[in-house]
Amino acid sequence: MATSTLWALFIAVVQASPTGPTHSYANESNLLWPDSCHEAVAAKPPFASNSWPFIAITTMAVLASVLSISTIIMHCTKLTRVRQQLFVILIVCFVPVYEAYSWMSFTTTQDWQAINFNILRDLYDAVVVFSFYSLLRLYIGDNEREQRLILERQSEISLPPLLMFQYRYDPSDPKFLTRNKACVYQFVVMKPLMTVAALCAQFFGVYCAGTGSLKYGHAWYLLVTCMSLTLAMFSIFTLYMAVKEEIKSHNPVQKFFSIKAVIIIGFLQTLLLLTLSNRGRISFPAGWDLARMDAFVTAAEVLAVTPFLCYYFSHREYEQVKST
Repeated sequence: MATSTLWALFIAVVQASPTGPTHSYANESNLLWPDSCHEAVAAKPPFASNSWPFIAITTMAVLASVLSISTIIMHCTKLTRVRQQLFVILIVCFVPVYEAYSWMSFTTTQDWQAINFNILRDLYDAVVVFSFYSLLRLYIGDNEREQRLILERQSEISLPPLLMFQYRYDPSDPKFLTRNKACVYQFVVMKPLMTVAALCAQFFGVYCAGTGSLKYGHAWYLLVTCMSLTLAMFSIFTLYMAVKEEIKSHNPVQKFFSIKAVIIIGFLQTLLLLTLSNRGRISFPAGWDLARMDAFVTAAEVLAVTPFLCYYFSHREYEQVKST
């Protein structure tokens, strides 16, 4: 359902007026990010189908998608824990979703379409966060009552100090799980809202994906997304710390890093490329720009993570359940 919603939204965006807003950005080396946003007149030249960049990103997209889809098929044919495996399938689906939108962002000749593709691609982060959190809770217990019984047996936890701040919390508190869910689900709600806001800002020409000025929508999109994602990640971490001994047989740490690495590193990668590009520290070859570089690197990162993702979210874990 999430994929079909993304596809419907993709069709609506792509079929929008071809005179939609396109932007290029001033290279003001005295600023971290430029404070201006200018319209681009010419479209980007397309890559030939026999050029190495086109062949490379197509190969990466196909390989990653084949590996992930084969894992999904194996889960569908060996359903023993339906609820858990449903969330596993939604998590693994992020590979073809990311690869497809990265490929479209790379191959399009229109800047505004590339930006829209990247915005829609990142929307799936909400599905991944929701699915992983739900899977983590199912590892604890099949329902909320069982989950609360496990948490009630836990003692107070003190996390290592970070920046001279030490956080203590009590998982046995009846309100802990309620607050924990609220902190994670706020990202699940906020991400689609920010996606809609970003698409609207892009349509009206005030998104400006190459500037960090608060006068434009892109800076607010990054700021709100960063704050919301940080809160969700911290909440998932606190739940894991409370029950790590009970769920260690499911390899939650390896699963966490195999999916969150792409989300977090991809977010930081976008900021890094944007900053270096606008400060004149990097220059792109002919035919390349910031959007294409971001899409190409993201496709490579997803391909690199896919084997680990398929291994740790393998159907074999549920074959063992059936045999026992």
